[in-house]
Amino acid sequence: MDRIRRLSRMARTLGMIGLVILVPFTTVTIGSFFFSKEANWEFYGKQIPLANVSMSVRVSAALDILFRGGIGIWVVWNGVQLFKKFEVGILFAAETIKHFRRIATGLLASGVYTTLATCFLGLLFPPLYRQQPPIGVHINLDLILIGTGLLAISWVMEEARKLRETQDLVI
Repeated sequence: MDRIRRLSRMARTLGMIGLVILVPFTTVTIGSFFFSKEANWEFYGKQIPLANVSMSVRVSAALDILFRGGIGIWVVWNGVQLFKKFEVGILFAAETIKHFRRIATGLLASGVYTTLATCFLGLLFPPLYRQQPPIGVHINLDLILIGTGLLAISWVMEEARKLRETQDLVI
């Protein structure tokens, strides 16, 4: 149990450091889309210069970064909360399963969003297709599979917790 607590404390600390970096980075990146003449939008591996594009493309870029950054912040925050519970020895409670499920949902949402964003944002804004080579669909299958797997594990954890509670009542 001491090893779990020690590793949980380390993971929670790394998560907090990640949040301290991720939140301002996301904010500054979004702000640069509107206030910098040299801003570039990294659209799934391609650098799109925003100097000569319309405001609708800039807003779409900002919303894309806001959504991706928001999911990342939400996943890391729930990871910090999960490891905080592990640190005090709460392993298979409803709260830990809730945070585990939220992490899985965030990863799955990120994978699905990436796939949809490369389809629709590229169609909505032809300047994105003028890049050489043109931007294609970016299927983030790894996040989709990991998120789906973690959701299945969280479901099994929830069923095991319910079974344990009914067994505790029987005794």
